[in-house]
Amino acid sequence: MVSDYSLTMNRTRASSRQRRKPSRTSGHDRQASLISAATSLFSANGFTGTTAKQIAKAAGVTEALLFKYFPTKHVQYTAILAEKTQYSELREAVEVATNEQDDERLFTLLASDRLRKGADLTMICLPIFSALEGHELPNMFFQQQYRVFHDLLAGYI
Repeated sequence: MVSDYSLTMNRTRASSRQRRKPSRTSGHDRQASLISAATSLFSANGFTGTTAKQIAKAAGVTEALLFKYFPTKHVQYTAILAEKTQYSELREAVEVATNEQDDERLFTLLASDRLRKGADLTMICLPIFSALEGHELPNMFFQQQYRVFHDLLAGYI
């Protein structure tokens, strides 16, 4: 004869074997999530108006984990710029237009990159907030976002 206790224990053991631990987010995915959360908050509230606590909450992590990946907001801002400044294809096309002295193509490429439908508006908001807040981040933004094209155009003209 089987007792009620035995039946309950067997079901409990079976269900606990079926339960699996939730998969952990990879470090790369977590870092991307932190960058995304910070980008949204920095572009909405500015650098000074965004706290580490807000970033951690938006990313669904603790502040301690945020600081493990990004010890300061400045480091996080730098990571945002590094992620958002992938211009290799544009740079190649601009260099070709420059070498061919195709003025129309050159200026169309540069303008369309910033004005295209679906352009990342955060990359317009970030430097504006930074400049209004009066810290060194606009210069960093210029160096990483525009310097290459500024120098190229200056030499071209």
